[in-house]
Amino acid sequence: MANKRLSQHFLTNEMVLDDIEKLIPMLNNNTIIEIGPGRGALTDIILRRSPKQLVLIEKDTKLIGILSEKYESKAVKIINNDIRNIDFDCDTIIGAIPYSITRDIIKKTIVSPLVKQVYVIVQKEFADKLINKNIVPISLFANTFFEIDKLLNIDKSAFSPIPAIDSSFIYLKRKDSKIKKFIKYWEFLVKLSGEKRKKVNTVYNNGIDKRIMHLTVEEIEELYVNINIHTH
Repeated sequence: MANKRLSQHFLTNEMVLDDIEKLIPMLNNNTIIEIGPGRGALTDIILRRSPKQLVLIEKDTKLIGILSEKYESKAVKIINNDIRNIDFDCDTIIGAIPYSITRDIIKKTIVSPLVKQVYVIVQKEFADKLINKNIVPISLFANTFFEIDKLLNIDKSAFSPIPAIDSSFIYLKRKDSKIKKFIKYWEFLVKLSGEKRKKVNTVYNNGIDKRIMHLTVEEIEELYVNINIHTH
């Protein structure tokens, strides 16, 4: 039975799982952390993709026994902990993120430079914020450091128990950025988002006669670099 306190909703629709499997390439040289494996639906897919290393991070103690029994003969490491306490010392993140901590996990992924790619199931509304590059801190933050694609929309009926909202399966691929001080940039984005209806030159006195809300992610990154030319 799913743990409501942990916002557990298990993906059980075989057709959706088949679609996800087709979207994940072979992972022969990749080190993987899977977030919240639950009963192992995505874990099975990952193992068929032959990863170099797979670590499962599961907070629910009741599921640890199920996972240990199911994968005891596999080269899988299982850790009973909250994903927010784990260092992302891997190149690939895969999983279904609990909706209540989605922003925290995406932010943690961004500030973990070893992570090069991410395949995650998130709330559809959250995915749309990222894809549409909304002028909100987490969207700007993610789009600065990752190319983001929506791979699949998932109807809520594909989960058990059925959640109140639909989900999306998204892919994030790290890209080059001039910015190295993640926390300082995040603070800049929080301030910028709060003033998004103002013109750039009224906030930064730099001659840009354009509302902040109309800037592209690339323009925002360049704005930050120019303001912090010696410290970014």
